[in-house]
Amino acid sequence: NPSITPISTSVRVVAAGAHTFRLGLEPTEAVAGIPLRLTLQAVLDVFENTLEHYVGILSFRSDDHDPHARHPGGRMFQEGDGIPYEVGEVVFVTSGVRTMTPYVDNAPKLGTASAVIRAAELHHLRFVRQPPDAEAGQVLNPTPEVSLEDMYGNLILNTEQTIDVSVQPENISVVSGTWAEIPATSGIATLHNLVIRTTSPTGGYRLKAKLHNGSLAVESDPFAIRSGPTMHLIFSPQVPPATGQRAGQPFEPVIEVWVVDDHGNQVNRDHLVLAMRHGGSWSSHFPAACLRVF
Repeated sequence: NPSITPISTSVRVVAAGAHTFRLGLEPTEAVAGIPLRLTLQAVLDVFENTLEHYVGILSFRSDDHDPHARHPGGRMFQEGDGIPYEVGEVVFVTSGVRTMTPYVDNAPKLGTASAVIRAAELHHLRFVRQPPDAEAGQVLNPTPEVSLEDMYGNLILNTEQTIDVSVQPENISVVSGTWAEIPATSGIATLHNLVIRTTSPTGGYRLKAKLHNGSLAVESDPFAIRSGPTMHLIFSPQVPPATGQRAGQPFEPVIEVWVVDDHGNQVNRDHLVLAMRHGGSWSSHFPAACLRVF
């Protein structure tokens, strides 16, 4: 019988084309504005074999939730570039989980790297919801809100800070509401049930929010407090008794009739008719909250 002699041979299997670009970010937790190191840790083919080198242009982009992030642009890799390869610095300024993604020919590839970014130190206060115009004696609705933010606009979470609120100009009449030591829950202080009963001057009122134990403060946009719908008439001064008043002569002093709401605010009306018992004559100036009776 013929003998069979086995023949051995060897085949060198090389990795297929680049499929995954494994990135790394260090540290994996940082404060907004602090640089991170971006590295290309490995290049793998579709079977997860490691490529010894990569030749081509590789670019890096951050997620759309941090449009102001700073990171390296594209890199042209040569055969002599060793892997791992330190790409450069990345700076995120928006808090949250931020991600870097590798791109080849404007197409995203596998191998993203992420880091948790925390807000920096408290930098300023901001009215995220401005106070609305309202009628005297009515709750400001929607409710004004003030945020505590770092220099990049990130909310300062898990804070024990509180704020105090005042109305500018000061010395106006406040009916009710939360004005002092408002807790900034989740970075936002909500100004509940604010009620102002005095109509605003020319230029309106402004709310001023200030840290309860600090110097940071912010003023809101101007807002108007209008007179209420209910009208009352007030004589000022009261009409004098008939005795001593000569027929056909004007009252001295001049009698004024004021139109006011429930809180004593003057109500402007374009037209108002006054009648006098038992005859008599009067005149007035319109539009006005005060009718001068002569």
